Amino acid sequence: MEIKDSVLVDFLGDYELLDFDPLTDKYLLRNPQTYTNFLEVDLSGNILTEAELSMDGKDAVADILGMGYFKGDVTVFSSTGNFMMFDGSEKVGELPLPKPYTPWMNFSKLGLFEIDGNVFYPNPLSENVMSKDGNPGDFFRAIYRMPVLQRQNPETGNTEGMMSMPTESVWLDGKIHGMVFPLYTVSDTHVIYSPTFGNELYVYQIESGQLKYIRTLVVEDPGFVMDEPTDSDDTGEYFQKNLKHRPGQIGDILIWKDYYLVVYKRGVSELKMPTKIEGKDREYYQQIEQMNPFYAAVYDKNLNLLASGIPFPKSIRTPRVVNSDGEIVVSKDPNLSEIEDDGIVLYLLDLKIQ
Repeated sequence: MEIKDSVLVDFLGDYELLDFDPLTDKYLLRNPQTYTNFLEVDLSGNILTEAELSMDGKDAVADILGMGYFKGDVTVFSSTGNFMMFDGSEKVGELPLPKPYTPWMNFSKLGLFEIDGNVFYPNPLSENVMSKDGNPGDFFRAIYRMPVLQRQNPETGNTEGMMSMPTESVWLDGKIHGMVFPLYTVSDTHVIYSPTFGNELYVYQIESGQLKYIRTLVVEDPGFVMDEPTDSDDTGEYFQKNLKHRPGQIGDILIWKDYYLVVYKRGVSELKMPTKIEGKDREYYQQIEQMNPFYAAVYDKNLNLLASGIPFPKSIRTPRVVNSDGEIVVSKDPNLSEIEDDGIVLYLLDLKIQ
């Protein structure tokens, strides 16, 4: 994976590339600290939109759980209970969620898509699941078993849970595996889903508006660090046990030309973990990030693994975008670079398949 070109956006600030809209050729960047500030730019580096979402007034958002494009609009999943569409800072549309839910889970990708007029989106945590919070073990196991997606008929508001994890998934072995952060990509024929942590991905075929599980993919990389699940209902035991290393995780699933690219981090093994010094937390976590770069696993259109362990350039944020020309576009992470730039840097990457 090589950098073939770069684009400088003349804007001072730490922004991450989130999404690309093929309808308008716009790139969406968000401030990862505030979540309410965003830019839309083109590949010449021109700023097309600079906006800040308000947490007051008639178009107010609350905690932002996810952001991305849907039908050309910047769309926000707000803890107010709706998907809200914006043109700049002005709300231009809304998709309300008819059932009460708890805004507890963040989504690195917005994940809205349509099939046959129905809208699919990440299934928010229902009050029924949250009622199990008194027993952390039951709470986590309920999350593992809940449908990943919710399907809504916008005309009637009727909803249905879709796409649960398959029974053979390691997540359903009764143990505690930590939190699930749903991540998926959608092609014309399939939805490929990852819980984020672990090296398994689940493939669902789109059939007559339904999503049918057909197979599991495994990122085969000997350097991938697996988490250590626990039998105890004390979830604190799980998190304490896994502090000694940094488990690997899936960052995104990209559709690139006739291939699927699974973006992942191998993690950091216990033997390679840096020493944590009191009062130096920021330096400690930055060192872990520098030791834990992104890699790609390449699958062909029939989902056969062709290669894994293909390194991305260092000092980048999670690769999330493939544009209409088939270029992989990523944003530079200034926190991982020793070179200070005069704006936001986007890289165009080239991958050669042998």
